[in-house]
Amino acid sequence: MESHKRLNILILSFGNKGGMLHYTIHFTKAIRAYIDNVVLVIRDPETALDFDNVDFLETFPMVELLTSFTIFQLLWRVLYNIVSLARTLKKVKKIYGSFDVILIPASGYLIWIVPLFFDGKIITVIHDPEPHIGERNLRNKMITKLSIVFSDALITHGNTLRKELFRKKINKKVFVIPHGEFDEFHNIKHEQNAPKEQRKRRYTLLFFGRIVEYKGLDILLKSLQLTKIKIPNIVLIIAGRGNLSEYQQLMESIKDALIVENRFILDEEIPILFKRVDVVVLPYKEATQSGVLSLAYSFKRPVVTTSVGAIPEVADHKKTALIVKPNDYVELANSIIYLLENPKIAKKIAHNGHKKSNSLMSWKKIGRKLVSITKEVTMNENWR
Repeated sequence: MESHKRLNILILSFGNKGGMLHYTIHFTKAIRAYIDNVVLVIRDPETALDFDNVDFLETFPMVELLTSFTIFQLLWRVLYNIVSLARTLKKVKKIYGSFDVILIPASGYLIWIVPLFFDGKIITVIHDPEPHIGERNLRNKMITKLSIVFSDALITHGNTLRKELFRKKINKKVFVIPHGEFDEFHNIKHEQNAPKEQRKRRYTLLFFGRIVEYKGLDILLKSLQLTKIKIPNIVLIIAGRGNLSEYQQLMESIKDALIVENRFILDEEIPILFKRVDVVVLPYKEATQSGVLSLAYSFKRPVVTTSVGAIPEVADHKKTALIVKPNDYVELANSIIYLLENPKIAKKIAHNGHKKSNSLMSWKKIGRKLVSITKEVTMNENWR
């Protein structure tokens, strides 16, 4: 009879806000459903946490590194962050000892500190093999490079992204898992009534998430100019934080069709937004995967997205979404109009997306896959 050993897992995440924080929550719970000994270390979160059944939760403070800093300010903050993480890992090691596997669902530039404290296998999720337009700075490139160098194996969210990593000629095992659904927002209590000015509108679009260049807000604004000609009573909700200055000219021309919430959107506001809209639009110029797509599926909202990154691996054209070419605002406008003018088709697409979310993107299935990955990387099937 084969002897079995308990698998000890440390989950370390540098993602403390927005989608990355929620991703870490789901990632941790997915593993914890199958593995008894799970210890979580996470950067101080911006919002309240909901980690059930985790043996140990430790947070560590980090200060942001801004380009406006002087060299002295930058070096001081880097040193502060190094000491903060090192102290936390030292504390965890003192309490829990060694780990067989260190899983990193959201990486950071301090990943190199981990092997100084633990000799377990490091498996890191690479969300973006290449930084996107507007985010191709030295810091983001360094995070990807360090994550590859200091990991024993990598995880990514699509075969397209796996191929991108192999083009870097890396000599590491790369596994693929789906991004995973975001279904916890259905349990958040919220007010059902839409604002008075909102209820007067018939058709509502949603652009949700960080406002950065690669997400293509300018393409969506151009498409809205065309959409308004065919459907005058339309409004676009722009919900997320980011710099809108470069979009002001486009926004001015259609300001009567815009509702702008240029700020961090609280968790309790997310159900209100998604349940209110008719179509969720992802006009991305580049992408790897999208948490917004997962949210739209979860809330049974039809989606128009672009054929970038690994999105076509989880979005089926005319079945779970309408897929258009990136940067083509005419095709984007036509697809939006098509869904708004064909509500039965839009409803069917939304229903199919929700089914896909509950099957392919199920965290229960992802949890089983993650356990299988840890066993393969440690080259031992005799874990429990």
